[in-house]
Amino acid sequence: MSVCWSSTAENTIVAKTVILMQDNMSKNTLNRIEFINTDRARVVQIALMPNEVSPKHFHSKIVERVVCLCGSIDIHEDGYGTKSTTLTPGQMHEIPPKSVHYLVNTQKTVSEYLLIQSGLYDFIEVH
Repeated sequence: MSVCWSSTAENTIVAKTVILMQDNMSKNTLNRIEFINTDRARVVQIALMPNEVSPKHFHSKIVERVVCLCGSIDIHEDGYGTKSTTLTPGQMHEIPPKSVHYLVNTQKTVSEYLLIQSGLYDFIEVH
């Protein structure tokens, strides 16, 4: 996983778990660092490789916040890409429950984002 930030003695992350997840439907490999995972909240750092697309999906009760850390992230909502938002480092976008969405890295380098989710977790993939 590429890291867009550096850590100093004053600014360290105490605990993190690196998880490599394989999505069997789309064959995407998402590089993840999971910081928080409870029944009501998740905070995950995700790296998208150049031209990588996340699975198209929605959450029935989750509010998602995407914060771009480096590169740029295109967020396509409604499932057809007709509503899109491009985030650059430091920008955030909120995705409401039941909004079909997917994320795309159109850059030639790795792009990373922080995913903050609140609510009862579910993941419904859309084909």
